Amino acid sequence: MLRSAPRFALLAFISSLAGCSGGDGSSGPQVFTGPSGAVSLELFQAQDQTCPAGDVFVVIGDVRAAPPVGVHDGEDGAQVSCRVASSAGDAGPFTASASLAHLGAYVTIDGLVTNPKTSSASGEVHVKDPAKGTEYSSKSCLFEFAPGTSEGAKPGEIFVEFQCGNVTDPNDAASACSIRHGYLALSGCATK
Repeated sequence: MLRSAPRFALLAFISSLAGCSGGDGSSGPQVFTGPSGAVSLELFQAQDQTCPAGDVFVVIGDVRAAPPVGVHDGEDGAQVSCRVASSAGDAGPFTASASLAHLGAYVTIDGLVTNPKTSSASGEVHVKDPAKGTEYSSKSCLFEFAPGTSEGAKPGEIFVEFQCGNVTDPNDAASACSIRHGYLALSGCATK
């Protein structure tokens, strides 16, 4: 009788799993629609700068995947909102803004305007160091589409790399650092 008890417990456990659902009453994984985004960047202390000790990496989603894999708004507590729009159709120029938050990290991009005659743009970046909670921002970041890559923009989507030479802590103007190896991928964004 003792030998059958573990088998009975295992069968009961398997039977209880059969009644599990996707959390919303469905019987499968939850499907997310709407905006998704991925961002990766490195905050670092350049020469003559004062923040932070060591490099800080901020990562939401996976920009290294081909194509990049973003987190969807509402997925695992993520918050994603974005807009990639053009008043001149598919050729641009495009204006883009985004806010991504996930697992204690957040990045906001604003004022990004692409130039259809060049492969660069400028814009603002605001980022929170997820480990220390310090926030940094810059109004003069360089965004670029690398030639020969899948980077580019179209209504509702953008994949671009960026860097900022001087980002500061609004609560401590003397604490300045830089951003390098920045990548942003957005899809499913508002187009108006």
